[in-house]
Amino acid sequence: MSVADLSLDFEHAAFEAEMGRIDPALAGAEPSLIMTVMRLMRGRWSLLFALCAALGAASATAGFFAGSKSFESQAILRVYPKAQSVLYATSEDSVIKTYDSFVRAETSFVASTPVMGRALKTLLANHPDGLFDEISVADLKSEIEIKRSESLIVLTTKSQSPGLAAAKLEAVTSAYLALTDETKSHHMQTRTAELKMREAMLTARLEEINAALLRVGAEFGPDAMAKAHIEKISKIAALENRVGEVQSTLESLKTLNGEASADMNDQRIVRATLLDRGLADINIERARQKAELAALRQRYTDGSPKVRNVLGKIAILDKAMEDRRRQIQVLGQTGALTEQGTGDNAQSVADIGALLAKVTARLEKARTEARDLNARRIKLAHLTAEQNEIRRMLDDTRAALDKIALESNNALPGLVELMVPAAPPEKAAKDTSKLFAAAGLVAGSGFGAMLVIGIALTNRRLRFSDDIWRILCAVPLLGAIIPGGMRDVAHYRIAVDRIRNRIMLTPARSGQAPGAPRTIAIGRVGKGGTVELAAAMADSFARSRMNTLLVDAEATNGALTVALGGANSVGWSHVLEGVEPSPETCDAFDLLPVGATGADGLASAASVRAAVKRISKGYDVVLVHIGDLDSSISAELLLSSSDFAVGVIRAGDLVDRVRRWADRLDHLPANGGGFVMENVRPSDPGAV
Repeated sequence: MSVADLSLDFEHAAFEAEMGRIDPALAGAEPSLIMTVMRLMRGRWSLLFALCAALGAASATAGFFAGSKSFESQAILRVYPKAQSVLYATSEDSVIKTYDSFVRAETSFVASTPVMGRALKTLLANHPDGLFDEISVADLKSEIEIKRSESLIVLTTKSQSPGLAAAKLEAVTSAYLALTDETKSHHMQTRTAELKMREAMLTARLEEINAALLRVGAEFGPDAMAKAHIEKISKIAALENRVGEVQSTLESLKTLNGEASADMNDQRIVRATLLDRGLADINIERARQKAELAALRQRYTDGSPKVRNVLGKIAILDKAMEDRRRQIQVLGQTGALTEQGTGDNAQSVADIGALLAKVTARLEKARTEARDLNARRIKLAHLTAEQNEIRRMLDDTRAALDKIALESNNALPGLVELMVPAAPPEKAAKDTSKLFAAAGLVAGSGFGAMLVIGIALTNRRLRFSDDIWRILCAVPLLGAIIPGGMRDVAHYRIAVDRIRNRIMLTPARSGQAPGAPRTIAIGRVGKGGTVELAAAMADSFARSRMNTLLVDAEATNGALTVALGGANSVGWSHVLEGVEPSPETCDAFDLLPVGATGADGLASAASVRAAVKRISKGYDVVLVHIGDLDSSISAELLLSSSDFAVGVIRAGDLVDRVRRWADRLDHLPANGGGFVMENVRPSDPGAV
């Protein structure tokens, strides 16, 4: 809510005068700031005065005790250049800028944490009474004001005691001068010590690498180690070939099953002859495929499926030829190794088995030695690379040491001295107790007023019935009922009758004379329930000699049906499906129960209009109880099928929610709609 929203009240003053709630003479009154504030603070004056009084008294008391005497002390540091001509030179701008930068740097150094930390340690040591026990480095830094004026550094502080002010400044200046001297004397030594430490570490590491190279390489260097590894690999290859030959020979002998043949050599010759003939046949087939490949390449590319197919056949033939050659070679080697036909076959198998075990052992030993040589070669390469890197870093460190040795130990462009030491102040500052008390009273009262006004401006809830005119002027307020009226049956019946009359007097938008709308939808916009109001309105229309039907369309829980004791056999949900309605008699009006609950959202616009048309037959007024408009899926369908809509709101409902549904209540029903406000205060201007 804002002041601009409140000013809209005056646009609807004529309407309120017509409704008889305000003086007609005020209908044309111009809005004023006083009236706006009066409307804004309505019902909040007691809170305003109480909060202003409480906060003003508390702030005044706190301000009175917060005020105290303060003493100010000052110390001045002077920064002067080494070359006296710098202060008067006009052509050497770079020298002057360097000196100026040095002064700014020293000003920042005075306010740095190391200086303040040492000053605080000095204060704690000089004042063991605990006066500075609760102060921190940040507090000390904030209590001392440091400014630069040309070549002067001015330090100012305030304290409740003149001695404490001077002690703080003396501690800060002493800490600054001591740290400056220590920095100048140890700057070069610190850099040199760091580099020497690095040099010693690199030298020790280089010696460790050299020892590791000797331990890993032994009598071999990196090149000799690589050569030995290559020779060992060649030896492994030869041994692998030898193992293959011996295994082939052993397998050939085992196939004889211990029976030696006298004509073994003849069998080997026959077998070799057959293998040779097979090799010749394969070679002839390979030549034919080669010829076919040459012919295909004249018509197709190498990537075509036919060419790839022929190439695959040639590769298979090449592999078969290689297998035949290897078999012929094994037959020749078998005869050379076993000397078949001249000795015992069992003895030959045993000898060749022993030979195979011996060659296999030599092969495993050669592989183990090769792996060891390879591991040592890799480690030697890593150590050599690290050795080169350490040597480079060591050379860089020694070059830096040589460079630092040539630098000057005092290259700063200026020096610093304490020009004016800190002294206890002679006069005290003003007593601010009364001033703070007055300021606290004004500030507390103002804060209380601003707090209440801020709450009023930011309030997004309805408080009074006439707040509805800030939402939408086209949706009238049909009535406002106070909580006491809800308990007084007679008073509540009168209030509902007035709401009924205002609904009947609402003009039809089609230009017809005012009359009771045939279909009235009742829904809840804010919090609270609508069951009692819907039943009371149905009873009011029935007492006015109108044939009335009350429909429970709240499909979520059917609260109206439960409250009125409906049988809930054939209800609203069944009518939506095309079933003929069969209302129940309930007091002076008829009741159509909800039917099957949980059927919300299954209806369409056409089915809702058809259902409303069917249930309206034979009745003067049909009241449709929707329930919560937000939770009902078919709420807008029911509103659009009604002649008039009643939105039930309560004091405390959100303005945004009421504004959102005000537009729908105005446009969806045929003749618009109106609001009924419940739970209002007795002082509400619209209470009935």
